[in-house]
Amino acid sequence: MPLIGPIDPGRADPLTVRLLAELSRTGARHAILDLTGVQPATAQALVELGADLSAIATQRNMQQALQQIVARR
Repeated sequence: MPLIGPIDPGRADPLTVRLLAELSRTGARHAILDLTGVQPATAQALVELGADLSAIATQRNMQQALQQIVARR
């Protein structure tokens, strides 16, 4: 799920709903949020929104994220 552009509370809520709906619809056990192509302000926005990211694994790039998921299976 690529996140492009600024993320404010008005945009974060529909993104969350969409992500959760797709996880439920597909039965996916993992989700990859690709933040590599956005501005550093996105990370700041997540902090300002109070997003608890402590339980989220982070990877350097999409390839490493996919490798991590495959390794867990």
